[in-house]
Amino acid sequence: MLPRCNKNCSRLKRMSEITGCLSIEEEVHSSPLTYSSCKNSSYKSRIPGESSWTSQDRYCWLQYSRNLSNQQNDVASQPIRSHCGRYVLVFSGHINNHLEIRRGLRNQIWKGNSDVETLVEGLAQRNTSLLVDLRGVFAFAFYDTETRQLLLARDRLGVKSLWWQKQDTKLCFSSNVRQLFQDKLKLAPSCVSHYLSFGYYPMEGELGEGIYPLPPGTLMRIGPDSSPTFLRWWPPSPRPDWTPLPIKRRRDAVKLIRQELERVIQEHISSDRPINCLLTNDSSSKIVAALAAQHSSKPIKTFSVHIQDSSIPKNGITDFANHIGAFHQEIYISSKEYIEFFTKAIKTLELPSFQAAHSCVIGNALKRSGVQTIMFGFESQKALGVHLSGLVLMARLARLRVFELWPKVMQVMNSRLFSMAEDAPWLDAWHLLLAGHRLATNAELKTTNLQALDWPKPPSCRLTQFLPRIFWNDLFGYVEPFLLRDIDQMERIVGIETKLPLFDHRLLELLLRIPEAFYLMSWDRSLLEIACQDLLPRWIMRSKMSLKNVSLTGKHMEKLQSEVILSIFNEVNPIPTQILNKERNIDSLLYQNNLPLITSNLG
Repeated sequence: MLPRCNKNCSRLKRMSEITGCLSIEEEVHSSPLTYSSCKNSSYKSRIPGESSWTSQDRYCWLQYSRNLSNQQNDVASQPIRSHCGRYVLVFSGHINNHLEIRRGLRNQIWKGNSDVETLVEGLAQRNTSLLVDLRGVFAFAFYDTETRQLLLARDRLGVKSLWWQKQDTKLCFSSNVRQLFQDKLKLAPSCVSHYLSFGYYPMEGELGEGIYPLPPGTLMRIGPDSSPTFLRWWPPSPRPDWTPLPIKRRRDAVKLIRQELERVIQEHISSDRPINCLLTNDSSSKIVAALAAQHSSKPIKTFSVHIQDSSIPKNGITDFANHIGAFHQEIYISSKEYIEFFTKAIKTLELPSFQAAHSCVIGNALKRSGVQTIMFGFESQKALGVHLSGLVLMARLARLRVFELWPKVMQVMNSRLFSMAEDAPWLDAWHLLLAGHRLATNAELKTTNLQALDWPKPPSCRLTQFLPRIFWNDLFGYVEPFLLRDIDQMERIVGIETKLPLFDHRLLELLLRIPEAFYLMSWDRSLLEIACQDLLPRWIMRSKMSLKNVSLTGKHMEKLQSEVILSIFNEVNPIPTQILNKERNIDSLLYQNNLPLITSNLG
């Protein structure tokens, strides 16, 4: 059972959030959003957990909110000014290499070791050219008090969320989308259809009430006399050299991947903090834990979360933890606790979804067990090439140039996939990828008078190889809007810091440049697994089916999650419920996304 905490501890708490507004024609006299009004514009005037700043001319207002239970001594107060006093920054996230960046800046009298102070000084001296050197996850707003220009930016993969909205003569932004809605969450019709079709919200386009997400790897600049301008800063322009690496042997590629994996893990290991890893039933989490144990100077601690009254055996996790020399702790939650956490999460989430609420259950269980920071890898199969059998077949068909035969092949071999892709504008790799995640057809949407699915456009891609292009599409068409966005919500609501070393951009760039012929050589193992095969037990490499024993499906959870999605849409956008019950779409959603698998993934 989870340790019993007081009521304040059991509540879902929010971590850091940034919010602000830039007025083009009129002064900002108070908070334009749902936060408390900015009663005092003095930069030094603060209240615990929430601090705000208003420019002297009252045309810009910035606010930073943090979870008091997660304060750290080396965290600088926000909003923070540059040493010259000209620039002001609010920031959410963490920069892994900020001390390295400091060495390239002009001599300063640093007040502490905070990455926030490094970022504001770096932007003040190097402007947007600093972005390409940042390694970490972040979303920030940077204001120039002289030119009255506001800069918004997100990290490369969009781990940290940032939303913006044009309100008459104001531009408002927030990392919490609920702050931008006037009343309750009111989704656009196209957004509702997209969620029912895929189980997650669209990566681009209007969410509702003129609210848009700032795309990953993008910066937005707006001044007093101009409209917002957008620049995709990653991948960098001009075109990066992402052509295949001149590697002739697979063992050389595997060696290069191993070196990059070790570098990434070492960057995420902090000498002054406990090293906590979440173990799940996928190989990614085990790779992260094994490398962390190898490169840490002190024993690491691993965790797994289980339903207490589940009858499914949990063998495998503890054996692996003993194999790498980690101290392992199994966290048990009862069905009653799961229902309690899940219900609280649904009521607290900015964008309610199955996956996000399930992530909050795991995050809250870890938090109540004393975990402040957790490092893990989760199943991003297509983005990182963990299970490639379907994509390998797709790539081989591409080499044979038989795309025109796909409709007939699919109709015979996979009738469900064919039905999900039948109304797609094209039967190319992008739309087939989306069809594989699709849950409801246009015919089913039509029965409830909902708008037909507006198929999202593929993300811009500069890769020359077919298989890496598939990885890229899946990364920004599924992993970012579905998995990473929900992890960000969980982190801010529960108040636990998450680290995702396998989503380091340099590691991803390397994997995208590995010659695809090396991926085509293996059906059952990824290059990541081959690169770490000396660290993983042989029984893991021989049989992945045995790992399914740690999956806790628990059919008693199906009814709960079915009821929750009905309550979501009754509260958010009242719609007929037939589409949710037709042909047990709820169950297909649960099992397709592994939602009942408590130890399957956080995202």
